[in-house]
Amino acid sequence: MDNLVRSIASVARWIEFHRQREQLAELENHQMADLGLSPAQVRKECAKWPWQA
Repeated sequence: MDNLVRSIASVARWIEFHRQREQLAELENHQMADLGLSPAQVRKECAKWPWQA
């Protein structure tokens, strides 16, 4: 049962990473700059698979 709970938690975390990366991809350049991020950094982060932290 513990394995099932951990698996579900992992999938939920991956879904959250995916959602956050989708939001990050929608930022405009001035918003990225406000966060201290460059467009290249955002592209690199958004290119990751959901299970990559």
